[in-house]
Amino acid sequence: MSLRQIGLRFLEVLGSLTLLGLLGMASLWLYAAASTEMTELEKLQNAAANGDAEAQCELGLTYNEGHLVNVTRTGLDHDEDEPIKENPEQAATWLRKSAEQGYARAQHALGTLYSSGRGVPENDDKALKWERKAADQGNPAALYSLGRNYEHGSNGVSKDKSKAFELYYKAEKEGYFKHHKLFRQQYYSKSASYYYKRAQHGDTSAQYRLGERFKSGDGVPRDREKALKWLRKAARQGNAHAQYSLGQIIRPGGVHFYSDSTEFNLGSDPGEFNFHSDKTVAAIWLILAKTNETTTDAAFALNELKPKMSPAKIETAKDAAQEWRKKHRH
Repeated sequence: MSLRQIGLRFLEVLGSLTLLGLLGMASLWLYAAASTEMTELEKLQNAAANGDAEAQCELGLTYNEGHLVNVTRTGLDHDEDEPIKENPEQAATWLRKSAEQGYARAQHALGTLYSSGRGVPENDDKALKWERKAADQGNPAALYSLGRNYEHGSNGVSKDKSKAFELYYKAEKEGYFKHHKLFRQQYYSKSASYYYKRAQHGDTSAQYRLGERFKSGDGVPRDREKALKWLRKAARQGNAHAQYSLGQIIRPGGVHFYSDSTEFNLGSDPGEFNFHSDKTVAAIWLILAKTNETTTDAAFALNELKPKMSPAKIETAKDAAQEWRKKHRH
């Protein structure tokens, strides 16, 4: 074999070894990557083990429900289809860790476990303790659950309907009944008299909600005059939701549950704003609501209304709203 042939053969062997080496390294890298990639459950377990109260809560709920719950932390995805074996004892363990850190959602869930005896021995005192802690932080589900305890005299508390509806009222303010239609209908049918008492004592939130009840007919007969009466009372005291509701009722294309909105004086006091057109009055209330509230609903409604008004009318509404604020400043 010539020297040239020996050289070519050496290069062939070296090339083969290099290719095999590269393939081997790639295989090792892929294996390492696969072995270190965590599942969503493992990510949740890792965060919980590192003391993240939200992760501890949701890991507890995951073990309780048998699937991954909605996880909101960055890097963790929601996957309700990933099957996970239920483990009530582990659920209680992780919920307790989270609850002891003051996480309200976990406190309510732990109270529910103690109430039912799932994963822990049934214990009314501990159930009540954790429900109270969650309710004190404004957790809507805990407020409702505690309210039911007082309404029915269960879980070791004495029956107290006034206390029950006070808690239901707080739960509604936190938006609980928007997501629980069955409970909402039961609550609406019972709570009108409670709202009326609070509204009579000047509670603007109760006045607004009572007005909305009379507007929609939830729990009380539909009554447009009473609806406007209570909405005006709340609006006069600066309740942005009532101001927004009045603006929506009377603006063209708005929420007209009345056949003729001009039939009523829609101002906050007799004679106030009634010399303006419906559009201008609606704009005044929406401007006031936009100033007072933190949501964008009033701003959106106002932007829809402005193209239907002349620049002069818009300025008139702004001036009237400014004067109203000066007159009603507390």
